[in-house]
Amino acid sequence: MRHFILCLFLLFSAQAQARAQSYVRIFSPEGVQRAEIAVEIAGTPELRTKGLMFRTELDDEAGMLFVFPDERPRSFWMKNTLLPLDIIFFNSSFSVVNIARGTQPYSLASIPSLFPAKYALEINAGQAEALNVKKGDMLKIYQNEANKP
Repeated sequence: MRHFILCLFLLFSAQAQARAQSYVRIFSPEGVQRAEIAVEIAGTPELRTKGLMFRTELDDEAGMLFVFPDERPRSFWMKNTLLPLDIIFFNSSFSVVNIARGTQPYSLASIPSLFPAKYALEINAGQAEALNVKKGDMLKIYQNEANKP
């Protein structure tokens, strides 16, 4: 009976976490919304190190937002990452400073931000173009669904 109750608790906890999803929206400089993406937040060194490694799929409306403690030039790689990705780099003012499009799975090549960045958003390859995301666009972060307008 205790095992059953524990299973139910874990199931409801997982469902509650799924409902507490974080989102980002990307806007043009004129304020036109280009995208709304459900994100996992990689805000700790451990989560930032693992990123989307070993994932076999990613919804087109989903991604991972890397949040760093400071703004500086960043560099990513695709070690153990099975999916081709677009990586959108944002500065501390939430402005797009670079977009690395169609990264190569498993590659150890450096993928630089080119400019200082505090945030990076990984999404499926081709999505940045499909959503018309451009340098200078702005990011808005919603920590969970309750804060979503």
